[in-house]
Amino acid sequence: MKSLPRLFLLSSLATASVYAAEPLASESSWRISVGPQWRELGGLDWHTGSVAASRPLPWLAGRGAGNSTTGAIPLGHGDHNYDDGFVREDSSGGFFGDTWNWGYNNASQVQGTNLVFHSANGGGSQTTTSFGTSSSMSHPGWSEELSGAGWFTEIESPAVLKQGPLSLSFVIGYSFAQADTGHSSSAVFGATQQTRSNTQATSIQDTYDASGIIIPLAPYAGSFLGPGPLISDTPSARGFGPTTSTSSMNAAFFRSNVSESLRMNLHTISLGPNFALHCGSRVRLGLGLGFALNVADWEAHYDETLYGNSRALSHYHRDASQTNVLPGFYLEPSVEVDLTRHIGVYVSGRYDWAHSLHSDVGPSTFNFSPGGWSVLSGLRVMF
Repeated sequence: MKSLPRLFLLSSLATASVYAAEPLASESSWRISVGPQWRELGGLDWHTGSVAASRPLPWLAGRGAGNSTTGAIPLGHGDHNYDDGFVREDSSGGFFGDTWNWGYNNASQVQGTNLVFHSANGGGSQTTTSFGTSSSMSHPGWSEELSGAGWFTEIESPAVLKQGPLSLSFVIGYSFAQADTGHSSSAVFGATQQTRSNTQATSIQDTYDASGIIIPLAPYAGSFLGPGPLISDTPSARGFGPTTSTSSMNAAFFRSNVSESLRMNLHTISLGPNFALHCGSRVRLGLGLGFALNVADWEAHYDETLYGNSRALSHYHRDASQTNVLPGFYLEPSVEVDLTRHIGVYVSGRYDWAHSLHSDVGPSTFNFSPGGWSVLSGLRVMF
């Protein structure tokens, strides 16, 4: 049993000596790296618009009293209707100039041998109605720095130049990252409808001669067929009171809420030189830079709901999608740690610059400016 620890020790030393003796990757090797990445895709600036703002609104503020003109109660024969009574033609048709088809409401209308009647608009009235709409846009905007996960692969050529621990090679790479974002805005569009009616009326007081009768106690109402006490069917005097003005208003309130979303798929193909520095037998530092071709494959959605007096009236939906090619540049410092002659670990931090993208989604617009840091890590195979 004592020989087991000794055997394990000898076996470990033999394995370590074989690993140490194994030659590591040289600068004449091809290198392929693959692994996950986290990337800052770029900055997004969004300006929200409104479909409802360009559409006619249903009228919800009522029609008001309309426009009308009413003349004064006539002084001659005929029916006279008042706020506190009436004097109308009876079955004789006004042939004798008097009527028993009359009535009054209050004892205060009896003034001596006269009866007085009142009408708030008996002197004539005029009603005018106006309609108005006011609207506003809040012009909201929102911004976000897009970031997301993805993967990458790179192929590095053997060194084309080598001087001591320094070497120069070329790298071609592909990476993919995806980001999703969205935003909701309230009261993007607002409107108010108003209907205003204004009535101007002149009041009157008509006096009727009742000297030939005993006036019944109030309230009293005669009839068309009668019989009853007779008074003249035309006023003996008319007085005009002040002109009064009354107004009324109906209003309706509108607002629209908007939800927007964007999915950005960013594909990047890069090509450029890589400067490497060997630090010992297993560690290799690199600095890559060059041209990057970014392919932005995106789709966006716009949803707007219009409310009138808190009730949903209309819904508007818009979609947009496109693929845009955005040239740019990159800078990528890296570290390679060789585990064996053919396998290593690769880590890099990369910064990208690229042309911006501008597009529309329904009535909204957005600007996407690719750029930012990426962190890449994975396995590297040398052959």
